[in-house]
Amino acid sequence: MNINHQKILSILTVFIIIILLIGFVFMSLILRNTLIYTNLYFENFIDFIRDLIQSFF
Repeated sequence: MNINHQKILSILTVFIIIILLIGFVFMSLILRNTLIYTNLYFENFIDFIRDLIQSFF
């Protein structure tokens, strides 16, 4: 049971690493293709977070 548990954990870890790598490559491609749009989106996202924080406090 212990060996099986370790095998499941290692498979999950590899799976998560693969998903992170794919996501990182995908995000870098998007950032490179639409840099200006992403910059505007990031500024809007910061404003959104600021509004959320102000609404909570």
